[in-house]
Amino acid sequence: MWLEGKDTWNKWVKEHPVANVDFSEVDFSKERNKKFPIAFVGFNFPSGKVYFFNATFGDGEVSFSRATFSNGNYIFRKITCKGHADFSCITEINRVKALDFKGSVFEKTLDLSYNSLSCIIDLTNTKMNNHVSLVLPPHFYALQSSVAVMKKIQR
Repeated sequence: MWLEGKDTWNKWVKEHPVANVDFSEVDFSKERNKKFPIAFVGFNFPSGKVYFFNATFGDGEVSFSRATFSNGNYIFRKITCKGHADFSCITEINRVKALDFKGSVFEKTLDLSYNSLSCIIDLTNTKMNNHVSLVLPPHFYALQSSVAVMKKIQR
């Protein structure tokens, strides 16, 4: 159903708000268009368990930017990304119970920027050949500034 596009996918999720989704062992690189990344941009995922266990994304970019991760467990265990992996600006990520990249391989940047996580990201035994970007969302900095001002006032 992923190949049918965001609108078809999101319609299915709206009809099935609680469901498990399994992309385990999928080789997304076979579906890659050389000009465009593997993109889940704007895709909504249901509450439940979402598996990408041992999925392969190939040489180019993979993007989950601005996807909606609902209340559930997101298992990206043992995935292989040879290109940039963009998990920035995920909607409702503060409701995620688990975000698991255990044993995965990222040959380029893993971007987790602008997310307010309520769970610990599991990067156990994950191979990184580049950096992980963890830029915090702007409201985090505003909150930190407010806390600093309150401490000064209390003194």
